[in-house]
Amino acid sequence: MATIDDVFKAYDIRGIYGEQIDEDLAWAVGHATSQFLRTKLSGYERGQSSVNRVVVGRDMRPHSEPLTAALIEGISCSGATCVDIGMCDTPMIYFA
Repeated sequence: MATIDDVFKAYDIRGIYGEQIDEDLAWAVGHATSQFLRTKLSGYERGQSSVNRVVVGRDMRPHSEPLTAALIEGISCSGATCVDIGMCDTPMIYFA
């Protein structure tokens, strides 16, 4: 599997599916991202499920669905609610 420097770019995570990126990496990224975002909340907000929400979207590649499922599982395991908006383009994710 690839190192973090191989797949983490300036604004996204990119790599070859099955060689550099797989479901285990997607789960770990989801879990870590959710934990990081929770540290940005303070006080009462931490317990509000409406605040602990992460939006996830994917592109049309066949391997996007299993990667998305693993990402969502990682997010959910750390206590956040995940909103899956399905197949979309990058501007939709930025807007969400």
